[in-house]
Amino acid sequence: MSDTTTALFEDTSETAPRVLPLISNEGNRNLLSRWVETHESFEYVPFEEDMEAVEFDVCILDEGALHQHQTELARVKEEAQPVLIPSLLLVPESASERSGFDLENSMNADILAPVDEITSLPVNQGELEWRVRTLLRLREQSLQAYTSGRRYREAKEQLHQIIRKNVPFDQKAREAIELGARYLDTDVGILNRIDEETGYLEASITANITDGETIEDIENDLSKAYCRKTIKGDDPLPIHDALEQGWGNDPAFKSSGDHTYLGTPLIIDEEPYGTVCFVGKKPRSEPFSETETRFAEHLTRLLERELDRDILASRLTNQTNLSKVLNRVLRHNLRNDISVIRGYVEILADQADDDDTVETALNSIDGLIDLTEKARQLEAIVSTNADRRNTEMGSFIENLVEPLAQEYPDASISVEYDDEICVSVLQTFDRALEELVENAVKHSGDQPTVTVEIEAVPNAVEIRIHDDGPGLPEQEAKVLQEGVETSLAHGSGLGLWLAYWITDSHDGTISSDITDNGTTITVSIPHNPTAGVQQQLTEFTKTFDKYQVTFEQANDLMIILNDEGQILEANPTAGALLKVEQQELIGRPFRDFLPDGLDYDARWKEFLQTGDVPETLTIIDADGNEQIHKHTATADIIPGQHLFIGRDVTKRQNNNKNCGG
Repeated sequence: MSDTTTALFEDTSETAPRVLPLISNEGNRNLLSRWVETHESFEYVPFEEDMEAVEFDVCILDEGALHQHQTELARVKEEAQPVLIPSLLLVPESASERSGFDLENSMNADILAPVDEITSLPVNQGELEWRVRTLLRLREQSLQAYTSGRRYREAKEQLHQIIRKNVPFDQKAREAIELGARYLDTDVGILNRIDEETGYLEASITANITDGETIEDIENDLSKAYCRKTIKGDDPLPIHDALEQGWGNDPAFKSSGDHTYLGTPLIIDEEPYGTVCFVGKKPRSEPFSETETRFAEHLTRLLERELDRDILASRLTNQTNLSKVLNRVLRHNLRNDISVIRGYVEILADQADDDDTVETALNSIDGLIDLTEKARQLEAIVSTNADRRNTEMGSFIENLVEPLAQEYPDASISVEYDDEICVSVLQTFDRALEELVENAVKHSGDQPTVTVEIEAVPNAVEIRIHDDGPGLPEQEAKVLQEGVETSLAHGSGLGLWLAYWITDSHDGTISSDITDNGTTITVSIPHNPTAGVQQQLTEFTKTFDKYQVTFEQANDLMIILNDEGQILEANPTAGALLKVEQQELIGRPFRDFLPDGLDYDARWKEFLQTGDVPETLTIIDADGNEQIHKHTATADIIPGQHLFIGRDVTKRQNNNKNCGG
């Protein structure tokens, strides 16, 4: 962990609360100052002219001091928000006996704004101490809430920094889990993987292991682990004191002796993969807070996403490596072996009487050699990113079919076009057309007629290859149209695959029209192809930057929800309207801000299925206030993420009601 992380979670030393007596009456000021100084549990803070330069935890003042220092005291309290700096106002008994309404009338309401408690003079020392300690408890509660929120925000920011690192998953997960263990103050954090064959938990990633434990030491039978409960549920399982919470006779406690546990299920491909858990040998004095549980769940979801990507990348790498190995075997080993076989067949041909059999064997061997060459070309095509060249199609195709006409003298091959037609193509484009024309010649009888027509159409150039054969088999037409090969759509060779991939690399399309009079293959190449990968990435980055600026600066509430309705992102306006810190919204269910009577589950299900939302929606902010929002929503702006935009029209609606509208 970095020094910053360590500092974030270090314990702060306890100090006596600082009391500032701010009394205008000199006699009372001296008495109160001596009273504070005689209490060892209090620290006396002398008054200075600049109140904002004085550090104190509670202020005791009278009416005269309040009138004199009200503005400064109000500013000190405001700057300390959300932490409370309480003040106790001492008033003469005659004033305190009045009703609260009369007291506020006797003193301007703004004057009383910085005051948290009022008591009368004279006051006995026991009551004064009780009131001061009550105010200090309120301050301590506000300080704990602020510290907890700050720790959460800072820990979450560090977590996101870890996740964004360009490092292997194991390192990323270890750093994230170590951060979680420190934040939750547990002895160890573990990413467990369930071994379905053995029924054991395998501690794949561990962090902050203490007392010399090793990974082997904490591998466990799933039936004797708290994780057996976690993996069966959807929500985190928090245990802060196993004995107090009734886990004393549970196999998990008997096996491990762990008093503290916070585990979250880890789901990959919609199936249980394991758990992320944080464990401690000693019980906690307090249960895990909602914020702590939410942090553990957020950490798990991030690791879940990263692990999913890592598994996918590993599969793709394995498939790529397998493809390369098979390609090398096909191109090199198989080609060499076939060449040797061909040599032996030629030797045997000199000794054999059946010329037809020998010729059939040689043709089959030549076909296999040609297949390996096409495999090489296919690999080159899909792995090459060359530039296009503006090409005049008429002469280009005429030059292409000339060798084919010589190779197939019984075939009639013609090229038809009216004007000079140009389009930008890659240097591999001739290979695609050659495959399609040759395929038409080969499968159209003994004296085939093949016509290649070139025509300029809006935004593209179309090349139509007509033949008078029996028609393209359905499985080969499927290869051309979809570029897929299954047990039900098995092309007869790699030639059509070449044509498909080359055309696809031009952002073009291939279609086939099969009739009793033959087949027409149409290749369409656009004049303005889609941008290359790098250009697409640049444009995407620009678009994303614009979206981010719009999202952050919008005056409307904007949030992004996942499929479970949890908030993934929220803009500053959302935080302001919902009365919750922007970062605190992340991970919270949107239903927390909706009326209890709303059939949320049905509405949410309908939205995911249809994208429909009501025109207006009642929102309940964190203070319990109702807001009327006119809103729109878009499902799956990217798969699994949904954008909600709301505009607060509460005032407008109320004005319309008041006006009878």
